[in-house]
Amino acid sequence: SFVEHIEAYGLVPFTTVQEKKFVAVGDLATLERCCRLFYDLDINPPGIDAIQHLLERLAALQDENIGLRNRLRLYENE
Repeated sequence: SFVEHIEAYGLVPFTTVQEKKFVAVGDLATLERCCRLFYDLDINPPGIDAIQHLLERLAALQDENIGLRNRLRLYENE
């Protein structure tokens, strides 16, 4: 049922082959994070979805921050 909830919220894409569900190697870390949030911290799938969205947004902001700092260094060195 946990896998069905994770799949229903689109948190981790699963592939079904001969009635068995598989996850891509690149998505294992996300699946593990979802499992820890669900089982260790007792966070429900909608909460995991919100956390996942915030983590993705945080990563995007960090990348943007790095880019802006690099641009600023160019102007400071002139």
